[in-house]
Amino acid sequence: LGSGTGSGILLNGRSNVTITNLNVTGFQTGISVNGGGSNAVFVSNAFKNDFGISIFNSGGNSVKNCQIFDNTLGLSVVGDGNAIYHNLLINNKEQIGQTGSNTWWDAAYHYGNFWGNYWGDDDGSNGRVAGDFVGDSRLPHEGVDNYPLLDPSIIQRFGRIVMPRDYWQLATWLVCRGGWSPVQIQ
Repeated sequence: LGSGTGSGILLNGRSNVTITNLNVTGFQTGISVNGGGSNAVFVSNAFKNDFGISIFNSGGNSVKNCQIFDNTLGLSVVGDGNAIYHNLLINNKEQIGQTGSNTWWDAAYHYGNFWGNYWGDDDGSNGRVAGDFVGDSRLPHEGVDNYPLLDPSIIQRFGRIVMPRDYWQLATWLVCRGGWSPVQIQ
């Protein structure tokens, strides 16, 4: 728990580091990767920071199975060949900032990220499969994700997600305001 300044985790010029199973909250930047490369952020939460996760001037990194929520800016990625998929990006004032030229946002396995601000349809448009809980319209979402997920539970198939202590409070907030996803239940 930070005091609003600095970075919770700072990898400055480091390579081949794995960050996993952390809750990082209350910092200027929750998790910062600056330079270096081939780092991995898995099964972690960055919430209530100015910047949730920042990757700058760094390539070959992975951010997977993370929750990035309630930040001023959820995720900023500047660099090539970074893999950002199977994450939950919810309730950030701005979901993503700058992006690198070869960042991989949807794993090429037809599963991207769950975005709290994605309101596309799962209707089989654009030659896609209807009913698979992957968005088929308004693509790429945020200009980067060609396979935005409509149901956050899909991510559980790819590994567990650490839940912060106030997770259920967040879940209640989302359910009270329309549900986890834009899928209409009739």
